[in-house]
Amino acid sequence: MTRTRWLQVLGGGPWQIDTVRCAQGLGYKVLVTDMYPDAAAYAIADAHEVVNVVDLEATLRVAESHRIDGIIADTSDVSVPTAAFVAERLGLPGIGYETALNCTNKARLRECCAAAGLQVPDYCVTDGALPRLSTPGLPVIVKPTDNQSGRGVSIVRSASDLDEAVDTARRFSRSGKVLVERLLAGTEVIVDGIVLDGEPTVLGISNKSPNAENPTVSTSIAYPADLAPSTLDLIRVTNRRALNALGLRRGPFHAEYFVTQDAVIPIDIAARGGGVHIYRLVIPHVSGFDLPVAAVRLALGERVQLTPRATSRAAVVEFLQAPPGVIRRIRGVADAESVPGIAIVYLRVAPGDVVRPLCDKDARPGHLVAFGESLSEARERAALARELIRFDVDPTENQAT
Repeated sequence: MTRTRWLQVLGGGPWQIDTVRCAQGLGYKVLVTDMYPDAAAYAIADAHEVVNVVDLEATLRVAESHRIDGIIADTSDVSVPTAAFVAERLGLPGIGYETALNCTNKARLRECCAAAGLQVPDYCVTDGALPRLSTPGLPVIVKPTDNQSGRGVSIVRSASDLDEAVDTARRFSRSGKVLVERLLAGTEVIVDGIVLDGEPTVLGISNKSPNAENPTVSTSIAYPADLAPSTLDLIRVTNRRALNALGLRRGPFHAEYFVTQDAVIPIDIAARGGGVHIYRLVIPHVSGFDLPVAAVRLALGERVQLTPRATSRAAVVEFLQAPPGVIRRIRGVADAESVPGIAIVYLRVAPGDVVRPLCDKDARPGHLVAFGESLSEARERAALARELIRFDVDPTENQAT
C-alpha cells in the first residue's frame, strides 16, 4: 500500500489553519509545529509537536522523526529560514538556506540587490554602537534587520531621536543588528507572485496607502495598482532582477518596492505568501491562480501548472481603526459581512482587549477584504463595510507603546 505523504507546516496560528486544510484537501497528512502548546491549528492537524519555529535543530529532529516529505513556511518570515534549513538537510524541495537568509535579512537583501546593480536606499547597519554610526542623512527609517510586521520600526526626523530609535529596533532584532536608511518619497507597492524553475510570474501588483499617524503602517492595500503601464513594466523588470539577485528560484514571493520619480527600489522581498489574507484570498481572486495550492504542491516536489487569468479582477484590503483604549463593544460586524463582495472581516481584538497606539502593524484591530470586478467597485464596498463597524472604546491611561 502506498504511504500517505506528510507535509510539515511551521506555525499553528490562524493563518496556518487554511494551509493545513489545503494540504489535507489535496490528500496529504499534516504535521504542525509551533512554540505554543495551545496553537489553533493543532485541532485539525494529523499530528503536532510543540517546537519553536526558529529552532533549526529541534525542528529538524521532529521532521526526521515524523519522516516528512515536505515542509512549508506560508506567511511568516521567521519560519522561512527554518523551512529552508530542514529541507536542505533532508534533501527535500526548498529554496535553499542562504536564499532564505537573503530574503529575511534586510541588510543581506540590500547587499544582494546593490551587487546586482539595483538601486537601494542609502543605508548603514549598526549593532547599536551609536558613536560609530554614520547615518545616510535625515530623515531616516530605523528597523531591525530580521523581524516582521513593522515591529521596532521608527521614522526619525531629528538627530536627538536617533539613539532611542536604534535602541528600540535592536530590542526587536533577533541578530541585534539594526538597519538605518534614508526615508524614501514615492509610492509603495506590493508585488505578489510565484517562481517556477527560476522564472517569476507576477500575479498581482498593488498600491499601499500609508497611515497619516504612522506612515510605516498601511490603511489599505489596493489591487491592481493604479500606475502607468510603463511604471508597471519597470516594476516587473526590477522584481525579476531582484529575485534573481537573491537566488529565489522557486515558490511564492511577496515583495515591497518604493516607486520614486526615476527608479523602483527594493525594500522587502519575502519568500512566502502575503499576510492579511493576501496569500489565501486576494491573489486567487485577482489572478485566478490558487497560490496556496501551488505552494503546497511545490513543497512536496510536485509539478505546478501555471494558468493565471488573462485579465485581473480587483480587491482591497481595508484596515480597521479604533482609538487607543479598552474595547467595550464591537458593533456592525455582521452587517459588514453582508455587504456584497466582502470576502472576510477579520478581527484581532475582542471586548476587553486593549487597542494600542499605532506603533506597528499588529496594533491594527483588524481588517476586511473586499472584492470587485473593478478597483472602484472594490473600494466602494470596502468603504461601506468599514463604516458599518464600530469600536466602543474606553480610553486608558499609561498604555504601553
